Amino acid sequence: MNLFLKREAKKMEEKPSEDKPSVYSGIKKSKKINYLIIAVILALALFSIWTFRLRPVETRELMVNFSVGATPGITVDTDKLYFGRIIPGGAVVREINIENGYDYPLKLKISASPNVREYLSIDQEYIIKPGEKAKIPINIVIPENTPYGDYEGKIRFDLVKA
Repeated sequence: MNLFLKREAKKMEEKPSEDKPSVYSGIKKSKKINYLIIAVILALALFSIWTFRLRPVETRELMVNFSVGATPGITVDTDKLYFGRIIPGGAVVREINIENGYDYPLKLKISASPNVREYLSIDQEYIIKPGEKAKIPINIVIPENTPYGDYEGKIRFDLVKA
């Protein structure tokens, strides 16, 4: 056998070199890229569904106003949620009427601004069925050591599909 044929036979027996990718490794990379693309698309679809489900159908904010003083007082108005003047150690309850005019159940999420949150005692969530009217109690409790003065903040009502 001549020397040239021996070299060619030896080259054929050798494995592909590391610097030259084989066809098989190219297919593996292609599959990995395809799986990555599918995973990203699936993640985006799930994220979109999740955020759409949690996005409020309706949001309302209501101003909250109360005073802390030596004598109790009553204020009634429709543009704000007034609790009037409350003595330290006192408590007052007001009700908010919520009606579900949608044909699916709603979850009512209630939150308050930081400057009045510590005084309000409210349940954080309610489920309201279609066509149902709910009376939501908003309780305010004034600790004994609260300084006299006027307090104002906001209560936020988020209606989300239940």
